[in-house]
Amino acid sequence: MAATFLGAPLAGSLVTPARAAEGDFRILGGAVQSFGASIAQAWADSHNLKLEYISLDVDSHHTRLFQEASLAETTVDVSIILNRFLSDNIVNLFDPLDAYQAANPIENLDGISAGLRQAMTYGGKLYGVPFRHATEGLHMNTALLKERGITEYPKTFEEVLDYAEKLTYKRADGTQVSGLIFEGPTVASLSEYYRNFGAEFITPDMQVKADAPEMIAAITQLQKFFADGVLPKAFLNFVPPADTNNLMQQGRAAMIFSPFGRTFVYADSKASKFPNDMAVIAVPPRAGHAAPPTKTEFWGYVIPKNSTRKDLAWDFIRYMSSLESIVQMAVQYGNGPVRPAAYADPRVQKAFTYADAEAAAIANATPPLPGFPQSAKAADYFTAAVQSVLIGASSAEDAMKDVASQTRALLKQ
Repeated sequence: MAATFLGAPLAGSLVTPARAAEGDFRILGGAVQSFGASIAQAWADSHNLKLEYISLDVDSHHTRLFQEASLAETTVDVSIILNRFLSDNIVNLFDPLDAYQAANPIENLDGISAGLRQAMTYGGKLYGVPFRHATEGLHMNTALLKERGITEYPKTFEEVLDYAEKLTYKRADGTQVSGLIFEGPTVASLSEYYRNFGAEFITPDMQVKADAPEMIAAITQLQKFFADGVLPKAFLNFVPPADTNNLMQQGRAAMIFSPFGRTFVYADSKASKFPNDMAVIAVPPRAGHAAPPTKTEFWGYVIPKNSTRKDLAWDFIRYMSSLESIVQMAVQYGNGPVRPAAYADPRVQKAFTYADAEAAAIANATPPLPGFPQSAKAADYFTAAVQSVLIGASSAEDAMKDVASQTRALLKQ
């Protein structure tokens, strides 16, 4: 049966319309779930079901999800959720999945990246199953590296910082190149950077570490980069990812930390001046140190507690979480596979030139912040502090101490 995509409801409506027929299976999350639509369709055909996708932008999607899950009953069978929207005050809207796993298990559930599963676990119970991720690597314009006499990829994080300075220069045609850029002065954009100083903003066990010496060192170095032009002055006002995509495509930035899959954007032959000169590697760790957790964001499946066909929803999640389904989603749609083993599949190796590097990264990946109700406000504190440091209104030490104090008070509320 063919799938149907539904748009937003009428203004003011909080309730999903009734199913067109009992044979329909309703998925909240069309825009992202469509990155596996043909695989999902095979499951639906085997159950003689018609798929209905409700497709909304990210914020509207989660507003709708929480509204639906708060009703006495919902006709949404399964939904996707972005990891940063799941927190300990929200999980009670969804069914814990451990009993389903015990009765009718996903094969090798432990084969899904541990950091992703942990981010969907609250009170020792699993509430979501990850299915698609965007994990960061270090992207480089190799043509610009060659212009600066750099013939090898960096092997340590210290070399990344050194390359950033060497790659800040004016090209022969007058183009000013920034050596290393980020998508903005935010936790999400900078966590891969500061983790490689040994820093963390908030640990998974909710310890605030913003004022630790490692974080102060990271922000101090960032301030130096900004003052020296390694980071462009427009950094404070970047609109991601459009601005950073353009800088990489036009050769006005040499390196960036961003999701591995972004290499296809930077090398897009229709937009990039350097379609054959983009490379991406796992971010190298500090000399003598193990690699820190890699920054990731991801989507997972959840079952609303008030849905009426939970066993059917679980069967769908089981099917979509298999190694074969995840491989097919990677090959057909470019999804980041949440199972490191998927990267060894020849089909994935052929589709992703960076497969081995991303496999290593996802095996050690965690979100930039743990899920908690005030995470957005804590992230705002961090952004404001970094901005104040870069414009010279505060020292890194004072700004990070303020962030730590504000965030600790926030967590006590």
